[in-house]
Amino acid sequence: QGLRGISDLNIRFNYPVSVLSGPNACGKSTVLFTLACAYKVPSSGIKDFVPSTMFPDFLTKKDDYPTDKRNPAILEFYYIHEGQRYRMSWSRGTRNWNRSFLGLKGGKPPERTVYLRTMANLSNPSEVRGVLQFGHRDLRKEEITADLLTFAHRILPLHYKHLILMSQGGMKGKNLLFAERDDLDGVSYSEFHMSAGERAILRLSRDISRYKKALILIDEIEAGLHPFTQQQLMLELQRLALRNDLQIVVATHSPVILDTVPPEGRIFLERTSDNNVIVHPPYRDIIQKAYYGRSIDKHSILCEDDAAEATLRGIMDLINRRLNLTPSDIEIGRDTGKDEFPHHVRAMANFRQL
Repeated sequence: QGLRGISDLNIRFNYPVSVLSGPNACGKSTVLFTLACAYKVPSSGIKDFVPSTMFPDFLTKKDDYPTDKRNPAILEFYYIHEGQRYRMSWSRGTRNWNRSFLGLKGGKPPERTVYLRTMANLSNPSEVRGVLQFGHRDLRKEEITADLLTFAHRILPLHYKHLILMSQGGMKGKNLLFAERDDLDGVSYSEFHMSAGERAILRLSRDISRYKKALILIDEIEAGLHPFTQQQLMLELQRLALRNDLQIVVATHSPVILDTVPPEGRIFLERTSDNNVIVHPPYRDIIQKAYYGRSIDKHSILCEDDAAEATLRGIMDLINRRLNLTPSDIEIGRDTGKDEFPHHVRAMANFRQL
């Protein structure tokens, strides 16, 4: 309540992999960063996963400079962790955030590993630009083990012999990946020479494959990824969630990502005219048409010649009006001949459009 223009929002996360979706400025990132404040995170600093860090304010005592206004806000969490029921609240008046356990004496938050990442940052070369200042002193090399690469191998059409992480002591967060692939005869290359998608998937594979029972939060998960890669990534995330007992929440603008989870994993957010955010029921086709301008469930019809295409278009022009369909719901394409049909069938099947 009262955070970033959200007066009152209540969300349940009932599926191992949940997808937050909706237009810009509807609160997806706000919800994601709020979830990062739900647990006591082992081995983290006291300021790492708290509202004051996730939702900073710019304040100044100069009268002629703009500042952020601190409004009263409340974040309440109700959860079951390892069979126990917990409840916790973060609240802020006009000054600092305070934590309470809603009347429970001696309460404490459950402990859980939390991983929070923005895929856009993962695929940004500036994130690793500082490594160009590496010196020869205290330079460290770590080989990424095969179990941490399985996730990437299932998604990328590449196979890696070795993946090396170069880092230097005293430079927290500064490291650089080097890859060696089977098809390049032992030649290695750094992530400065990787595509945005390859870099993002390799980083993600290394980071999350080791976690058990953790909360994984990923913003802008589709950044830099081809639609087919998005599908493969979400499939592997669901497999990993079940195998390692993870809870994963991602935020996206991609209808492809949205379609990879069942309705109970879809959370549609929309900002209202009275400065609030609401959750829509997951009526997929209606909501997707509203958010993305078209349905992603389409019929694709291939025909052999001009006469077949003209006939089908005439039929569909009549049916579309009766069924309130748009031309983009049913695509009609003309093939060069029946011998090309197997190729098109394979291509459409790859993209789940058969």
